[in-house]
Amino acid sequence: RKRRERREAIGDLIQFDGSYHDWFEGRGPECCLLVAIDDASGRVFLRFAESENTRDVLLTLWRYVELYGVPRQIYTDYGSAYHVPRSMQRSSTVKYRLTEVGRALRRLGVEHILARSPQAKGRVERSNRTHQDRLVKALRRKGISTIAEANRYLDEHYIEAHNKRFAPDHGLIDLHRSSDAIDLKNIFCFETTRTVYNDYTITLD
Repeated sequence: RKRRERREAIGDLIQFDGSYHDWFEGRGPECCLLVAIDDASGRVFLRFAESENTRDVLLTLWRYVELYGVPRQIYTDYGSAYHVPRSMQRSSTVKYRLTEVGRALRRLGVEHILARSPQAKGRVERSNRTHQDRLVKALRRKGISTIAEANRYLDEHYIEAHNKRFAPDHGLIDLHRSSDAIDLKNIFCFETTRTVYNDYTITLD
């Protein structure tokens, strides 16, 4: 494999992944760290969740876009939050059906790239290993044992300190688009299609 060079601008490509690990070293349940890392600068945005599920991925991406803007591309694996297997496609007339995450990214105009191997998104895989060392030790020192406490620590201390040390921008230009005029709550949501009956009602759940 040929090593892929970093992108030349911030926001040109974001690699996104979930890292399952015993983050609290037995002090609390195992959970997942959702990691978004900028390919050019190495800047990270992190959020703990119970799993790499659609709801928490949408909430994490929503927060990322609020903080930094809309990236040009995002790179993920073929996890169920990002890709619907061909065997589960509802209609043969449609090339593929989008997940809720895929639909949100399309609405934002973000190109969604699916990695065919872990090596393809090596930047985020290496970042996961770094956090499994440094972040685990930091959580241990603070005695943190819940997802809520861990996310508060990420926001108030860890992310800023990590990026300041490991992700200098070196004067890179930023390609993120502003999200100020975008109704994000109606993009990072669940959408479902239902039939309106003659009495003007629908059935949901």
